[in-house]
Amino acid sequence: MPYPTFSKSGMTTLTFSRGNLFPVPYTDTYGQSVRESESRLVRVATVSPPVTFHSLHFERLPLADFTNLNAWLRHSLIRGSAYTFTYTDTAGTAYTVRWWPWGASAGGENGVFAMPQTSSARYEVDIILRQETAAW
Repeated sequence: MPYPTFSKSGMTTLTFSRGNLFPVPYTDTYGQSVRESESRLVRVATVSPPVTFHSLHFERLPLADFTNLNAWLRHSLIRGSAYTFTYTDTAGTAYTVRWWPWGASAGGENGVFAMPQTSSARYEVDIILRQETAAW
């Protein structure tokens, strides 16, 4: 089973030295406003296409991976959430994604990327990736 990778033209591919932990959450959110009237009539307004999120969780991630991930997200071709890249999962499936900080919302709030050190040169890392979708 291959390890997760991040890649983008013009950058060195980031391949993690271990796989992310299971279960691997796969989340879809729907841009819909759902209301029910007093007479129990349901009204649904779809305001955007569904958005898929990929979550990666690493425990005891080595210092080298931690350093490479930080450098990757700070690179001028990525700049945190500003630009997309390709995420290839452990099954070999590639997705166009962007890093999605915790607390990010449609209102554009800035999130946090916390990577606590759990022991000497080991880090616990949670990464949320927002899959880019074609416009409806």
